[in-house]
Amino acid sequence: MTSARAIEYRITRQLTEGAPQRQPRTRHRLAEQLIAITAIASGLLLFGSYFPELVVAGIAGSAVWAMGGASRSA
Repeated sequence: MTSARAIEYRITRQLTEGAPQRQPRTRHRLAEQLIAITAIASGLLLFGSYFPELVVAGIAGSAVWAMGGASRSA
């Protein structure tokens, strides 16, 4: 077996075994959500005065994002 074939075999074996599942970080989830909400709100306020359409698009995108997150957690 050539070295390239051995490397290919090792990579394939590692991929088929699967990676160990990482525990979700729930410890700082609330803080990360608050930071994201604050960043989005400040961005909407900043750009909303220049581009009113951006505010509408941001609100619509947030609604879609929130509905998608709610369906995954259920």
